[in-house]
Amino acid sequence: MAKNPATEPDPSLPPVVVLLHGIRTHGSWTEMVATVLESQCGAKVIPVRYGYFDAFRFLFPFLTRRGPIKRILRELRDIRSENPNARISVIAHSFGTYALVEALAEREIVLDRVIFCGSIVRNDFRRADYKAQLGSELILNDCGTHDIWPIFAQSITWGYGATGTFGFGTNGVRDRFSKFTHSQYFDKAFVQDYWVPFLRDGDIRATKWEEHRSAPPWWQSMLSWLPLKYLLMALLCAGIFLGWRQVEGHRQVRLELGRDVFLAHYLGTPMVAAQLRLVNETSRPAEARSLSLTLTTPSGEEVPMQMEGVVMMGQVQGMLTSLFAKPGETVEFQYSFFNNSLEFVTLRDEASNYHLQSGIRAYNPDPAKELLSKELTERLVKFAKSKFIWKPGKWQLRLSAYNGERKLSAERSLTLTETEVQRMWKITDHYQSGIGVLPNWRFLPLDDCQPYLNKVAD
Repeated sequence: MAKNPATEPDPSLPPVVVLLHGIRTHGSWTEMVATVLESQCGAKVIPVRYGYFDAFRFLFPFLTRRGPIKRILRELRDIRSENPNARISVIAHSFGTYALVEALAEREIVLDRVIFCGSIVRNDFRRADYKAQLGSELILNDCGTHDIWPIFAQSITWGYGATGTFGFGTNGVRDRFSKFTHSQYFDKAFVQDYWVPFLRDGDIRATKWEEHRSAPPWWQSMLSWLPLKYLLMALLCAGIFLGWRQVEGHRQVRLELGRDVFLAHYLGTPMVAAQLRLVNETSRPAEARSLSLTLTTPSGEEVPMQMEGVVMMGQVQGMLTSLFAKPGETVEFQYSFFNNSLEFVTLRDEASNYHLQSGIRAYNPDPAKELLSKELTERLVKFAKSKFIWKPGKWQLRLSAYNGERKLSAERSLTLTETEVQRMWKITDHYQSGIGVLPNWRFLPLDDCQPYLNKVAD
């Protein structure tokens, strides 16, 4: 590709050298290098800083690396705009090498000479891909045979290579080796003896270490091909999974019993209606099955209660034998529990049939009417007295269900007074009128007779 004569480098102008630092530093070495290059090369030195680039962003392969690259690209454009005919060279260290190669994807970036040190550029980099931007000059890649960080960078994350330790081994790049660790290049004598000749004259001088350096240690070679990133990814995924399991373990499927409780009796047989809630804090659907309620009397006797159904619009509907809740959902219903029995059903049906066969029509409850016989009424009261369990004192309500094999439970307590118990029982005084007996009037309050109570539990 032919260059635009308007942008051909002017040898009479002082060269510009851009310095790019690596991670976890602000590039304190740049001041020393700038002093040497300005005095011995007559160069205009411009350190470009992109802020403190921490190890997390360095290792994370997505998004986090774009910020420094954009900053470097912007600075190179500005430098070229202010120095349109100057020769612009770059010394890049560590992450600066990676960011520079990424910036070279923008084809308007044209450079004279390039020095990599502590390079983490990928091994498959080919200088020929940037022929129009780098001219005919070789890239000088200074490698540290004792630099483990490029190897780690290649092994534990994506997008990097160990070229700062082992070199590129490709046409257009001169790999030069020194017995250095990651940042030992920033020695004044090294800059004077090896970087100045290259930047000033294009002269690449071999180091003394290259004359007798040995093969890299076995562990370096092993680490260079060992994909630790996959192990780390597996450990990260395992950690996330275990963390999720731990969080999930603290999430619960809970059964709750509402505070508003409805106590009653029908022909003396106890009834309890209460709001049941299934709280599902987990990320899986939850079921509460085998719902049951147990009453504990003030004397400690336990009374199992049978499920009657769900109370809707003041009426008992069909039974919901299980509660289902979606992940993160709370469902609730008002359930009625009642101790049904064959004797109860027989007496209730006998009273209803007696009323129908009597021919007496009573569309509205009237305590003055006698809808049932005296003998039947006596049997109803006797049965109610045998089944009536309510007494003054503290009562316990225990709701139970099963979520899988796990038993769920919720408890409430409430206290009944003698007055409240008598108000429930006194409805039996009106049994002959059908009030408290016939299904439509089972919980009908009358004067100081009230076969049900609304209680607020503890």
